[in-house]
Amino acid sequence: MKDRVIYEAILFIVTFIIVLFVYKFINMPKKKKKQKKDPIEVILLRDYFKVDISKLDYRSLIRSISFISSLDVSIIITISCISNIGLVRIIIAVIIIIPVVFLSYLLFSKYCIKKIEKERRKRK
Repeated sequence: MKDRVIYEAILFIVTFIIVLFVYKFINMPKKKKKQKKDPIEVILLRDYFKVDISKLDYRSLIRSISFISSLDVSIIITISCISNIGLVRIIIAVIIIIPVVFLSYLLFSKYCIKKIEKERRKRK
């Protein structure tokens, strides 16, 4: 039992670090080239959760999104590895992927909206 908990913790940490680095290299905007298209996470925040992206620092937003997405993937992988059967792992991952991503971006959108409101109150 103790070995299983240590294995799950190591799996979570390693998955989190690997996915974080991958997201940072893929999503970080280049200074020389203007990015043509926003990542899907930014579009989700802007259109579905109604966050005014123009009032936030874009690089900071992308860093936060990278952190949240890698945390989501790590949580999904760790939870799905509870089972020892491969097909059950896939079914668990498919079932929990939408709620985990939706909940994390819902909480992040609430944080962004509060941050924008705080900045607005500072300016007045």
